[in-house]
Amino acid sequence: MRLACCLPLLFAAASAGAADAGAEGQPVLLAQAAKKAPKAESPAAGAPAADADPVESEAGIHSAGGESKEADIGQTAAQADGSNEAIAAAKDAVQASPLDAGLQRVLAERCFAGGRYDCALAAFDQVTRLSPADASARIDLGAVYFQLGKFEPALAQFRKATELEPQSFLAWLDLGIASRRAGLVHDSVAALRKATGLRPNDVEAWSQLAAAYARRHAIDEAIAAYGKAIALDPKHAASHSNLGNIYLEQAKYRDAIAAYDRAAKLDPKDPDYAYNRGVALLRSNDLDGAAKAFKAALALQPGHARALNNLGVIHSKRKEIPEMIEAFQGALRIDPRFGQAAHNLGLAYLADGKLDLAISALQDAVLLAPSSADAHRALGDALFRKGHIALAKAEYQEVLRLRPGDAAAMRQSAMALAAEGKTGAAIGQLRLAIELNRYDARAFFFLAKALAEQGEADEAEKRYRESLALDPDDPETHFFLGELLVARNRATQAYAEYEAATKADPAYGPAQFRLGEANLARKKFDTAVSFFEAAGKDAELRPEALFKLGEAWELQGRLEKAIKSYQEALDLRPTYSQVRAELCSALFRQGQLEEALAECRRAIREKPDLGRAHYYLAFALYKKGLADAAVESLQAAIQAQPDLAEAHYQLGRLLAERGDTETARKSYGEALRLKPGYDEAQIALQKLGGNAQK
Repeated sequence: MRLACCLPLLFAAASAGAADAGAEGQPVLLAQAAKKAPKAESPAAGAPAADADPVESEAGIHSAGGESKEADIGQTAAQADGSNEAIAAAKDAVQASPLDAGLQRVLAERCFAGGRYDCALAAFDQVTRLSPADASARIDLGAVYFQLGKFEPALAQFRKATELEPQSFLAWLDLGIASRRAGLVHDSVAALRKATGLRPNDVEAWSQLAAAYARRHAIDEAIAAYGKAIALDPKHAASHSNLGNIYLEQAKYRDAIAAYDRAAKLDPKDPDYAYNRGVALLRSNDLDGAAKAFKAALALQPGHARALNNLGVIHSKRKEIPEMIEAFQGALRIDPRFGQAAHNLGLAYLADGKLDLAISALQDAVLLAPSSADAHRALGDALFRKGHIALAKAEYQEVLRLRPGDAAAMRQSAMALAAEGKTGAAIGQLRLAIELNRYDARAFFFLAKALAEQGEADEAEKRYRESLALDPDDPETHFFLGELLVARNRATQAYAEYEAATKADPAYGPAQFRLGEANLARKKFDTAVSFFEAAGKDAELRPEALFKLGEAWELQGRLEKAIKSYQEALDLRPTYSQVRAELCSALFRQGQLEEALAECRRAIREKPDLGRAHYYLAFALYKKGLADAAVESLQAAIQAQPDLAEAHYQLGRLLAERGDTETARKSYGEALRLKPGYDEAQIALQKLGGNAQK
């Protein structure tokens, strides 16, 4: 029976222009998930989405002018001609006068304008050699190193520029930006404070200082610095948007949206302002508004992979699996190295039950982000569901290496141990996982299951109830608590738990199925039919639900409906011999003798020890006048299922009809022993002069 489950999907975080943490960002669970770990289906996956912390991305909105030196050199380089012809002419001039620093600078700027950074690097390096005391040359050379992602030599050049010209605003500004990108946040703040001191009315300097403060988690200072930038230039769209990112992290969604709206009004053609607005709306659970915002971003930039990824997350929240898969695939077509989209695609395939595709996508996610503990854990879960227990354990161990003390990974690893039959070891590891995180409802749930399997019913019940105290709306926990209560002969309480499971999730098939069985036993046939029909919407449960639905119809004498249900169950599972035996019974009762014989005989061929198939076959044989064969069939039924009281009773009837009263009397007595109060058997025994039960 399927267990409900889920893992987090990640959505790409808000863009920012003042800082960055890599183009892909680092997936982090939504704040609420710190108290309630993501669920797992022993341990499988589902698709409720989880959030990611805002990632200020290099590929995001404007870099507030100076994130890289490109913006500063751009004042000159924008006027430079970066064509091949212009660069060739500059090279000719340099070749004619190689010691002319001015000609070297012209070549460097043209190479930079043409995107030929190696050429620019060599030319600016030559300028610094020719003019070693020229601070501006050091700044330019550092900017090229920065553009190439070579932060250490860039920092060295910017520091040298500040030594050569301590009052150089540009040197301090670029040193601050480069320090932040290199992870030297305190150095960044110090350099940018120096820059704002030199030019207190420079918007760019204040915006970059705000970004550095934000990276240092000095939130009040960051807000004040962005406020200063905006006061100096109310039309500075990047500062409005980056301020929105800070509000987003504080869960001040209205303030964040207002800031993004101001940025978009100032620069309506920038897709990332619409994108950031979508992130804020998604976090505030306004799915319609978020979808509209992401579509607006895609209208402005059709290749906006993060917007497409986040549309996939919205589809996941709406349980629109085909659309979710399509969105994540689209994001990866745009950016094949988009780790979050690969991760999410794997989870989407898991939700669709496509395990091989899920494993492949999650393996891609691990390749793209080998240090992502979440990707390794999701891959472990997919491998577990596929039955690759050893490989799953290896992934969980990698999670624990990357993130020691990860309670969720420890819990999943324990499930792998349980699957290997090491229940005792699994229980010990689950107890440790709970010590690490007492808010992990799933750890309590799995501990309860393991304890129940060990026969420790009292503690198992306690742990189930502790799990429900943390997550009262988890249908799976209600269901398994119900199963435990049934085993403890507390049927009424069990029924209440099954009802609680369906209240928590009306589509939770296992609980619907159990409620159907309970009502069938109470002969509340209409209610039973409703529950079995609901359970049948679960694809994995549908054959069993149709089987029981057929039984409910047959008990009401509605044979056509019963036969239809049995046949539908067999269409789904042709070797379902128990259903075929019941179909034989229904066909016999409807007068379709030959069809009944054929179904019973096929059921026996498929499952020779199926007592009820032999039992029903006896009726059809007797109807055809083959009484001796009917006796043999009843004897075969008793051999296969000795506790089938009805078979003993019917055998007694046939034996009495033959005149074998002594053996018939024994058969009636056995029927009564197995089923005390069996009226038909008591009456038949009395007629033969036997002792009926009192």
